[in-house]
Amino acid sequence: DKTHFTVFPECVVPGLHGVDRIAAAMQAAEWPTQTVVIRGVDGLTKDQFVELVQRPNTTYDLVGNRLDRIQAHQWVNCVVTWAKLPTGEIRSWVQPKLTPAWVELDVSYMSMYQGRSIYVFTGIHSNADFPYRFATMLCFDWIGSTGAKRMWEWLLEGIGAKALEQGGTLPLTWLFVAQCNPAPSHASFMSQVGPFFSPAQYPRVT
Repeated sequence: DKTHFTVFPECVVPGLHGVDRIAAAMQAAEWPTQTVVIRGVDGLTKDQFVELVQRPNTTYDLVGNRLDRIQAHQWVNCVVTWAKLPTGEIRSWVQPKLTPAWVELDVSYMSMYQGRSIYVFTGIHSNADFPYRFATMLCFDWIGSTGAKRMWEWLLEGIGAKALEQGGTLPLTWLFVAQCNPAPSHASFMSQVGPFFSPAQYPRVT
């Protein structure tokens, strides 16, 4: 009776104006509760990005992505996850892109800020009393790496560490990779599918 997840591609929402349009739509009474909208926002200047993360009911990683780390000559490619809670309240989470793509590296004016964290959202299936988890990456984050690990490896390692603390396993039910690519099935992207789903490396993450 409703679409629980609505996912926009990378860079498709036109700046703060586009963010405001989506927020207004979700705040309308006819927009159903317990729904999630994930959207890639077009490149923002530092001032625009600071304005975005300081809006009411917005969560932002002020430790891993301190605002003073974003330099004046940098811009931010980010994904914003909105949730309309059962109470009707709208909450949002802002996550900067982790790894610049080739086209974002091949510029002579300004540079992309690289984020340092991934949100993992947890909920309970309403018809099964069973937990689910989901996370989102932006395009090149899927194949990007840092510290000799792919970004998806850092993600699964973090979930696995929490599962170890609890003495069991934890699910990653959905991983959204919001792309702005002419060929989403590029060989470099597909090469990571097998390792990601292999149970050998992170057995505590289902």
